Amino acid sequence: MTPTQAAPARTERGPAFHNEMYAEDGRVRPHYEHYSQWLTDKPVEFLLQKQREANALYTRLGITFAVYGDEGGVERAIPFDIVPRIIHADAWKRISGGACQRLRALNAFLKDIYHGQDILRAGVIPPEQVLGNKLYRAEMRGFDVPGDVYVHIAGVDVVRAGEDEFFVLEDNLRTPSGVSYMLENRRMMMRLFPELFSRMSVAPIDHYTNVLLENLRSVAPAGVASPTVVVLTPLGGPADRGPVLAAAAPRGGALALLEILSRRAAEGRAGRPAAPGHDVVPAVSPSLAPAAVPSRAAALTRGLTAFGDVTASVLRDAESEAVLYFFLPAGDDVPAVGAFAQDLYAVMRKAAGSGAVFRTAILRSGDTLLVIQPEEIGHGRSIVIVAGGSVTRPGLAYRQVERAAATLMSA
Repeated sequence: MTPTQAAPARTERGPAFHNEMYAEDGRVRPHYEHYSQWLTDKPVEFLLQKQREANALYTRLGITFAVYGDEGGVERAIPFDIVPRIIHADAWKRISGGACQRLRALNAFLKDIYHGQDILRAGVIPPEQVLGNKLYRAEMRGFDVPGDVYVHIAGVDVVRAGEDEFFVLEDNLRTPSGVSYMLENRRMMMRLFPELFSRMSVAPIDHYTNVLLENLRSVAPAGVASPTVVVLTPLGGPADRGPVLAAAAPRGGALALLEILSRRAAEGRAGRPAAPGHDVVPAVSPSLAPAAVPSRAAALTRGLTAFGDVTASVLRDAESEAVLYFFLPAGDDVPAVGAFAQDLYAVMRKAAGSGAVFRTAILRSGDTLLVIQPEEIGHGRSIVIVAGGSVTRPGLAYRQVERAAATLMSA
């Protein structure tokens, strides 16, 4: 493919847009030289085929996004540009420094409006714009958050207006999203074009999840030596505030990996998990077969009081040879819940193979709680405890599942 460079469109103030690859005189910018040489050697059909491969892989892996305003909630594969945006180290240093400066200022602003409110008294911002905002939480006035950190994660949307000119489009502090797309785009680029990374010095980004984990652990309450970080993943449709998956992640766990894998498992069966107390997905795994309930399992129902009145049942997984013990309210569709638990267990094993060990999955919607806890018992054998019901004391419920697991493992 031979790149062509047309004369850049201009306005009275200069170029109408900033061309990332080419300077105004048509020459390739220095940090794009290796890529430009590589691109010149590639036929158009090769690039189109790689683009199709990327789209197919994203769709198959479930790496998609919903279009805002689309009431149908149609999921689409994330965009993948075959031509990467290469940011020179000097430009990135400027962007990173500016973004961090903004976030420190925003964090100080949030602390001030919930404490001394100096910025309001000084008239910099009209008080009614803050105190009258529906998202202002008056109950947080005077509350000291751990480490004075209000902005734990931020998504700063940056646009480039010139060679050394960057604008911030918006700061996303409340519910930032999109970092998984960055990670997956990098993985896709490395998978499709590994030779590019041997030609160029590309800064790594795969340590992001470890940085995120350390950041979240750093704001643990005082006196907690080894805090547990929890990932909350909404599993319903765009307008559904239903079940949420919470997965306990130990130190070093890859949070983004579980985010992607658990969403895929949960949505793989007609779009939502089979959690007790909800419309159960009519899906049954052919590898799950009913088994007799041993007396020790039946006796455990008396110790699972946090879940209410539950009944014990057992399914065996012919594929993984795991034994699934269920403690659910009478009338719940055990095979359907089992099919979901089987999927999620497979995801957790796959994550463990990638170095991310996740011990327990907890789904909650209102008072309805479902706990899925696998345990390895040696010699390639494993058990999975699945307990669910109407729960008002989730901490107690989790401890009771721990004790039930210990009993089943010791038998």
